Amino acid sequence: MKYWLIVTMACFTGCSNEPAQLVTHTVEGRVVLGKTPIRDATVVLHPVTELSDEAIRPRALTDADGKFRLTTYKQHDGAPAGEYRVTIQKWTTDKPDEGPKNRLNPKLAVPETSGLTATIQDGENKLQDFKISK
Repeated sequence: MKYWLIVTMACFTGCSNEPAQLVTHTVEGRVVLGKTPIRDATVVLHPVTELSDEAIRPRALTDADGKFRLTTYKQHDGAPAGEYRVTIQKWTTDKPDEGPKNRLNPKLAVPETSGLTATIQDGENKLQDFKISK
């Protein structure tokens, strides 16, 4: 009984389900189709070496100029340093009674087929434009 109480108390004082937050670095970029900026596209970074299904996936939504600033924990805080595969999707609805559809090439929605990558380094990061095709 004493052993169970000691283990329980140790978990209450030292165990946490909250993962430790990684250091993030500011990241900005742009998404274009030809020379046309893509508005309202979701950009997601997928770590090349994922440690678990709960790996961090920094993300952003592009503005009218196709520009984005990544968010991991709080708005525009950036992403942890590392190598990433990048996915880009743009979900819209043509008719109110239909569900949204991804308007970009479906290959861009899968990390293994998008062909897009990013390397995040310590400090400020300005990524080259992600030039996509439909």
